[in-house]
Amino acid sequence: MKTHLTAVNTIKQLLMLFIFTLCSTAQAHDSLKKLTTEQWQQDILQLKTQMPLKHLNLFKKMRKTDFEQAIAQLNQKLEKQPNLSHYEITVEIAKIVAMVKDGHSYVEGVYPLIDFTFSSYPIRLYHFSDGVYIRSAHKYYQQYLGAKILTINGKSIDEVIKAVSKVFPLENEMGIKAWTKYGLTSPEILHALKIIDNPNKTTFEVEQFGQKTKMNLVRGSLKPPKESFGIVTDPNWANANNSANHSTTNTLPLQLKHLDKMYWYEYDAANKLFYVQFNQVNNWGNQPVLDFFDEVVAKVSTLAVNRFVLDLRLNLGGETTLNNPIVKKLLASSKINQKGRFMLLIGRRTFSSAQLITTALEQYSHATMIGEPSGINTHFFANSRQSLTLANSQLKISLSTNWWQPTNRKDNRKWQAPDIAIERTFADYQSNHDPVMAAVLNYQEPMDLQETLTRLLAVKPMNGKALISEFRRYKNQSIYRYIDTEALINDFAYLLIEKGQMETAISFFKFNTTDYPDSANAFDSLAEAYMQTGQKQLSISHYQKSLSLDPSNTHAQAMIKKLKG
Repeated sequence: MKTHLTAVNTIKQLLMLFIFTLCSTAQAHDSLKKLTTEQWQQDILQLKTQMPLKHLNLFKKMRKTDFEQAIAQLNQKLEKQPNLSHYEITVEIAKIVAMVKDGHSYVEGVYPLIDFTFSSYPIRLYHFSDGVYIRSAHKYYQQYLGAKILTINGKSIDEVIKAVSKVFPLENEMGIKAWTKYGLTSPEILHALKIIDNPNKTTFEVEQFGQKTKMNLVRGSLKPPKESFGIVTDPNWANANNSANHSTTNTLPLQLKHLDKMYWYEYDAANKLFYVQFNQVNNWGNQPVLDFFDEVVAKVSTLAVNRFVLDLRLNLGGETTLNNPIVKKLLASSKINQKGRFMLLIGRRTFSSAQLITTALEQYSHATMIGEPSGINTHFFANSRQSLTLANSQLKISLSTNWWQPTNRKDNRKWQAPDIAIERTFADYQSNHDPVMAAVLNYQEPMDLQETLTRLLAVKPMNGKALISEFRRYKNQSIYRYIDTEALINDFAYLLIEKGQMETAISFFKFNTTDYPDSANAFDSLAEAYMQTGQKQLSISHYQKSLSLDPSNTHAQAMIKKLKG
């Protein structure tokens, strides 16, 4: 431990020499021509007037008044702070675009999924289930591999993540985990958000080897590392799962085995497991993707297969016209499409076309989904075929032109949730252990909550305590933590009312208001149950709560009027 910590001074000396002898690219945003306040305000007016015209439906997820207020606030900020740098104003504009909550509409150069031109400190972070860790680092900083980030410039890592998440067009919490890591190591973004006072230096408080220490990083000219599907593959960088400081005798997990390939497969005869990694929905190399899946289906038909795995955890999407043909090939294979055999692995980078494939397989296949939720809403904007170039700053904004709605129009899920939730700790990564694949190999069929409750109701029709106990047992299991149970429980509670179990029904309605505090329907249903039991004031207050969440709820409006007489 002492060796790691005392080596820092020597490393710093080498770094200072290294940083200032390279051809600098880090200050690219600083060197741009300075615009006047009036020129920026002209650009902001252009943004205000043209974004609603060019985007398919700019105000579907964002209120027009919030958009206009953000525009007004930026204009005021420019007047009060005329010396703001180009990158500071760029970040402010990116924050406005991000309010659309559309993962396909973005300011070019400020969205790591597409292009990120800001400078970066020579570390790469990752949000594991037990915290944010340094997963990769330039070889001159590799002594910090595996350090857990506690604070940035004295601010808690959670506070900084919350601030950074407003810069990128993210649709859910998994998107935040996937993409804020780039903003956390960008001096320009941290400075623009007032996380740091000096854009040339940042202090990270980290925990490593059981000790807390401070890591001071200086903005220099080190180029961002080469990455493949979000994993650093640069020869000048080290990763925490294969560095000299964190050596492991374990071989790389399948997910990290062939990061140079868009798609490939491997058969494990010992476990009768057929594994397919599908990293991008596009043609690649000498074998078009549809031919690849033809080969997969043909190969599986000749083998003894207990588990067929399709791994989409690194897949950000691609060409949507390929989706249906791929899905149809998988569905047509009786050897693949079997319950308990077909395993679909998803995660925070499952996005766009990959999300559409996931949704189709959810609807039409027997696949069991394992991993993390996807990084995009079930229904989403896409196809960024409209662009807006601001006249003075030349900032280019790409905007969505399509709306993908592959399921019922009322489906407002923020992500595709796995049937079995498995998340990776830093220790898992460091030791090259893939807990998702471990869950595949040790597969146990997930509990069907609706079937379980319905069966129990039939056996013990008046035992409300047993029903509640079984529901709580389900909800307390971490593997089911992302399953959306709102509609299921709502319907089951109404079934309980039909069976004469009003008290138990109210308990289930209450579960929904606790689990889904932003659901207008959850409060509406509870209000109705209170009304049926003569609890007038409770009914009114819950209808009012429902109406506050959804002002268009005409049913709640009518019932409040009726109850008040």
